[in-house]
Amino acid sequence: MVTVKEDPNNGRPTLTFEPSVKHTATMFFFHGLGDSSYGWREPLQDFAKQIPGLKIIAPTAPQIPVTLSGGMKQTAWCDLAAKSLSPVDLMAMLQSRPPMVEGSWVEILKLVNAELVANPHVPLSKMIFGGFSLGGHIASWVALQLPTPCAGILLMSGVVLGLQTMWIRAPVTNILHCHGTADGTIPLIGAQMIAAQMKESGLSGYELKTYEGMGHAACPEEIDDVLAFLKKCLAASPATADAAANDAAAKGALTICSNGLAIPNSSTVVIHSLKSKPQMNGRIGVITKYLPGKGRYQVLIEEESLALSPNNFRLEQVCLEGSGGGCLYQLDDPASPGACLVEVSSKQPLSSSASAGDLRFKKGAIVRLTGLKAGAPWNGSFAQVGEYHAESGRYTVDLGNKMQLNIKAENFTL
Repeated sequence: MVTVKEDPNNGRPTLTFEPSVKHTATMFFFHGLGDSSYGWREPLQDFAKQIPGLKIIAPTAPQIPVTLSGGMKQTAWCDLAAKSLSPVDLMAMLQSRPPMVEGSWVEILKLVNAELVANPHVPLSKMIFGGFSLGGHIASWVALQLPTPCAGILLMSGVVLGLQTMWIRAPVTNILHCHGTADGTIPLIGAQMIAAQMKESGLSGYELKTYEGMGHAACPEEIDDVLAFLKKCLAASPATADAAANDAAAKGALTICSNGLAIPNSSTVVIHSLKSKPQMNGRIGVITKYLPGKGRYQVLIEEESLALSPNNFRLEQVCLEGSGGGCLYQLDDPASPGACLVEVSSKQPLSSSASAGDLRFKKGAIVRLTGLKAGAPWNGSFAQVGEYHAESGRYTVDLGNKMQLNIKAENFTL
């Protein structure tokens, strides 16, 4: 017996399939372009019935303009930035980070965080991420960039856009990719390209299964293979990663590991909390390059170049402007999570400055987001400051890749 719960979610329904026996595993499943969670209600309910203890959560994507559809708004987990799915256009999409993917990434991590908090007995190692068509892309995008491995990834009739731009932090040991030989929407060559990229990325647990004569759909043989795969994934948990990553996951504090905006080259940063070379802590470095596949920045410190995680540096300073001109601010303690901004020359905290109400972050300044609650998975992301809106007391910030948010200054750090 499976209980189906429907959350209308302001026109973006989420279906949850609750097991009647003890909840021991969770699968997040994502629909394809233009569909909704209702399109997969029957197959998902059948999966839940046949795997006791499995809870399935199926959200619905937001409606966004889709380039592939001539700009028409459709439910989509990201934009498809191509005019067609010709081999040339498909190749271009496979090599590029898909626009607007971060919005869905953040929403999905909020769902995952909520599950981890509500059901701590079901860790990431007992979670599967799956989807059909574009849903398979977002499932792979989220799962491969988690801090610890999940139980498995299911990719049905889809491809993974921008795989080579991802920071694969937790190689998943179980990945099933199903594709039809007669798929006229996403040609089989797309799946074959992904198979090659998966192997190049060191994902040895990846398997591509093809189904003769199957179009952009599912067939009984595939469903049988999917069920066998789900049971295999949940039979054993993959190895766990480092303690800090496990702790963040257990507390439901997962964040996106990169966004579409990188710190500009030549920006200066302060090194901190570097264990491998503690003598570098407190030194000033210069950003020379972003390394997307590693989630790191190449930083030049005098004559030595290091590939550093953003967790090991802070931006050196930021400019605020007011009626009296501009002032430079820096963090009083770059190594402290609770560091506050102080004026460079006077060391006076921004919060206690007599002119604080008159000061505004300079347009174009780069900041790091912190302390967000509703948008918690954005914390740690870099953003470029845009217009200030006096009526709301918020700034529009650009996160790159067609993503913008309206944020209060209290959520800015370096």
